[in-house]
Amino acid sequence: MEGYLDAECTLTLAQLADKVLEEFAVELSTSTISAKLATKLITLKQICKEPTTCNNEVNKMKRFPFAQQLVEHQAKGDYIVYYDETNYNLFCMRSQGRPAKV
Repeated sequence: MEGYLDAECTLTLAQLADKVLEEFAVELSTSTISAKLATKLITLKQICKEPTTCNNEVNKMKRFPFAQQLVEHQAKGDYIVYYDETNYNLFCMRSQGRPAKV
């Protein structure tokens, strides 16, 4: 499995399971693969693909005035609340991960 990851580091656990099934005709669960990789101090993270337009110079220049104003507000000590497009507080809901320990 390490060899597969060395050759292509973007493989998911399901893809690793498929490769093991193809090569060795053994069906392994993704949790078994994850546990085996964890013993070798290897963890797999989700990949976030970034669009090519995300950080081009034009978009950086468009974001600059906003960032500059935000820094000015922070310097003045203004209270800043982050909301997404739906006007819903982003910190209230998680789409992944575990809930906070109580």
